[in-house]
Order: sequence, then C-alpha cells, then structure tokens
Amino acid sequence: MNPGLLGKFSPQGPGNSSCEVFFDGHLHNRQALALNLGMDAKEKYSDADLVRNAYAKWGEDFPRELSGSFAIAIADHAKQKFFAARDPMGIRPFFYAHVRENILFASDLSRIARHPDFSRAPNEETIAFHLANLYVLQGTTFYRGLERLPPGHCLRFDSRGLYVKKFWSFSPRPENYRGGHAEACLSLLRGAVSDSLAGVGRIGLLASGGLDSSSIAALLIESIKPTLLSAKFQAPSASDRGLLKLLADHFQLPLETFSPEENLASVDFNEDPLMEDLYSEPSFLIFRPLLEFARRQGIRTLLLGHGGDDLFTPPTNYLSALLARGRFPSLAREIASRNDASSSSLNYLYSYALRPLLANTPFSRLREFFPRRAPPGVKNHFLKKFEVLPRAAEILRLARKEFLRTHGGPLYRADHYLRLFVGGAYSHRFEQQEMMAMRLGCEFRYPLHDLRLVNFVFQLPIEELSRHGVSKVVFRNAMRGLLPDPIRRQERFQDYTCLDQASLSRQAETLKQFRARLKLADMGAIDARYFNVNWDKFAAAEATDV
Repeated sequence: MNPGLLGKFSPQGPGNSSCEVFFDGHLHNRQALALNLGMDAKEKYSDADLVRNAYAKWGEDFPRELSGSFAIAIADHAKQKFFAARDPMGIRPFFYAHVRENILFASDLSRIARHPDFSRAPNEETIAFHLANLYVLQGTTFYRGLERLPPGHCLRFDSRGLYVKKFWSFSPRPENYRGGHAEACLSLLRGAVSDSLAGVGRIGLLASGGLDSSSIAALLIESIKPTLLSAKFQAPSASDRGLLKLLADHFQLPLETFSPEENLASVDFNEDPLMEDLYSEPSFLIFRPLLEFARRQGIRTLLLGHGGDDLFTPPTNYLSALLARGRFPSLAREIASRNDASSSSLNYLYSYALRPLLANTPFSRLREFFPRRAPPGVKNHFLKKFEVLPRAAEILRLARKEFLRTHGGPLYRADHYLRLFVGGAYSHRFEQQEMMAMRLGCEFRYPLHDLRLVNFVFQLPIEELSRHGVSKVVFRNAMRGLLPDPIRRQERFQDYTCLDQASLSRQAETLKQFRARLKLADMGAIDARYFNVNWDKFAAAEATDV
C-alpha cells in the first residue's frame, strides 16, 4: 500500500533514461495482467512493477488494460513526458496544478493547496455549483488552478502542453451468466470481495448490521476472518445493535466498537487538512475515529459496504418504465408501497411516472439533479453569475442523450448511469474518505463498486432491483441461506444526523469564529443571517438539514 502520491515534474528538466512510476491503489487483474505482459505469474511483483511493464508495452493505452482502483503517475524522463491516470469509478483521488512550467501532483488535495508555489485563490464557479448541490464539474476544485483528474481519464504533460482525455466509457456488455440472476449476482459478489483481499494483512470491516456490510462479512469468512468494527452512537436511529450482535454471533466474529461522538473533540478544524475541500461535512468525521481505532488494533485495510444503495436501488423514475410497458398492477403496488404522508399517490404518479414520459424531450429532469431554484440561503444572483442551473441541465441532458443513443433502454437506466458516473457526488465522497485514510496510513476498499457488478446490474429487469416497495431484490435473493433472515430482509436506513449535531456541539467555539468571518457571505454566495439562524436550529436538533 502506497501512502498516496506526491511529486513535481518539469518537461524542461535534465533528461535521463529512467521512468519513475508512482502508484496508489490496488489492481484486481494482477495474474491476467502478468500473463499478458509475458511475466512469470509465480514471481512476486508490486502493482507499480506491473504498471511499468504495461506502460512499456502499450504506451498511453495501458490504463484500458487495468482493473481495480488506482491513481497512477509516470515520470518518463527519457521522453521528458509526464503521464497520469485515474480509475473509472474515481475511488482513488488525483489532483494536479500547472505552476511555473511544472506540474505538481498529489492524491491529497491539501498537499498542493499548501504548497508554497501555489496560490490559494478560490474558484467561485465550482463553489456556485457546489452550493446548488450539483457536482457535474468533475475536473475542478474549490481552488483556481488546482484541478482533479476526472474518473476514467488520463493526463499527458510535456513541452507541448497539458492534455486530459477520457480512456474509459461505461459500456455494459451483454453476458451469459450461468444460472439465475441471484446465482450470477452471488458469483460476482464473491469475486469482488476476493479481489479486495489482494496484498493485505489483517482486515477490518465497518459493519452496521445492514444488508451491504453484512453480506461482505458473510463472503469474507469463506477465506479470512475479519474484525467487525462498529460505531456506537448515542442515538438509536444511527445503528441497530441487535442486528449487529446477531451478525457477530452468527459468524463468530470479533466485534469492536468505538464512539465517534466522544472522539470529535480531538479534531482541530483550524488545522485539519480535511477542511481544505469544502465538500467536507461533519458526518465524514465518523471515519477519523474509525481509522484511529483500527490502527490501534493493528488494522491497516478496511472494507466498506458503501455502494449497495447506489447500485442496487434504481432512481425513482423507474416507475415510468412500468407505465410505458403497461404494467399497471405492478405500478399500483409500487406507488402504494412507497407513498407517504408528504406525497399523495397522484403526485407520486405524476412526478415519477407521467412527467418523464410526457416531457418534450425523452429525458426527465430529476429533482436530485435539477433544483428549480437556488437552495434556501444561497443567493440566486450568485448562481446566475455562472449560469449554474442551465449549464448543469445541459451537461446532464447531453450525457443522458448519449447514453440512450448508445445503449437504449428505459429512462431510469440512463439516470442510474448519471447517478453513478456523471453526478460526481460519489467520487467526491471517495476522495474525502481516501484522503483521511492516507493521512493515517490506512486504506479503504469498496467491493460493491466493482465494475463487473455494475455491468451486471445494468442488464437486469427492473423487478430484480425493486419489487412491491422492496429494494435490492436480486441482492437479497443472492444472500439467501448465507445471511440470517432478519438481516437479509431488513429495509431500515440509518440516520447519522446525531453525529453532525455532536460535531457542531463539541466544536462550538471554533465554529463560532468561522461563522463570524464567513468568506462565502463576503463573496455574495450565501445569506449569512439565514445560515446562522438555521445552523443554531440544526445544532439544537430542531432542524434536519442546513
């Protein structure tokens, strides 16, 4: 495991025959890659060795041959060229800045932001998109001139300039899976979990008692005995201790608990490099005490169940597919099972079934992507300055149109693709978690974000993802007989609001200083009065969002 990338390259530097490879992450297809490169598969090679040989054989096309999570930088001094690539899911972060004819690169944003050669001028355009909850500008950060390499892209820097291009596009290929959907899903889940064990020692698993993390535990014990790590919250809405104990007892696994709320006081918001990225939110601080606790237990690699909700639950406008196919009884059952007091059945039918079909274009403007106006507290004129809403709408419209032209299928599948690969929110979350892990000498791995699983899910009929109000149908069926039924069937979602409120309470004095000098208010982006009033309500548990 590499503790992140950090370096500086100049194409005008003295040439020599060396080729430096900087690698962060882990490869899934090590054995197949070694065979394709003519290397002895029985020998022990580092991932960097495999990348070096792949670059020598395939040149700048080599990232297409890789499978896994990775951020790669190659300083080819013989050709006075710099080359970099980032994995398609964006699990490993990669940042760079072009400064004084040099390129600074790192997998930790703060390492560049605090570099003496870098100016920390804010990027107001990216901040505006962020405040509108739109993360479609995947190549920018909150600092002007500090860029992020988008997922599935590569970069070349030489005397002719700097170029970024896409090396990977999502292209689900029909495959013949043996057996039924549940059997195929289980086989792919086993492969994804197995690949996550490459090159690690003692394994930790962040477990909540939910379906996703519990399924990983059930598959891990087929080859290794992990330690279950669980956050013990004061609020019962954030965890289910009963299901977690059932999981540990059923598989006879050690269970270690830690309290995030008790550890928040040790975080200095003034000095914490995490705060270099405005995407930070208090709930991410659950990972700080988790990583520190894991280190004390001698654990350096932690598996997360993150991704199950994103992958195995379709966007709500899948109801339009049922309507278009005349599946009226199924549509009625779905609406009845999902309807609540805040939304009538007719409103649900219009918003998620009729509107996508009756729009003037063959795509719907999903609420999660297109807020009709600026969020409360955000000033409209600031968003209009950068044409945030129309530009984001156009970016997502074109991406949706391209997906439908290339792959076809119902509208919900195109929006499922947007949620995973275009919206940008998930790769931002990966970056936050990975930067925290690197600073503490650890790493996270995410079996449920395996691209083979993604390819499989995009071929499934809608009934395998959601049926009668029950989500993750194929996932639950795949784990039948492997998980206790109370865990396999439960639909409960956890609420981490208590952690947000605890962090605000424990950091009240520091945050009071921040609120007295809000730079976003100074630049005309937010209403400081609205922000402060609602912050106080949130900290007092009188509101659920700020």
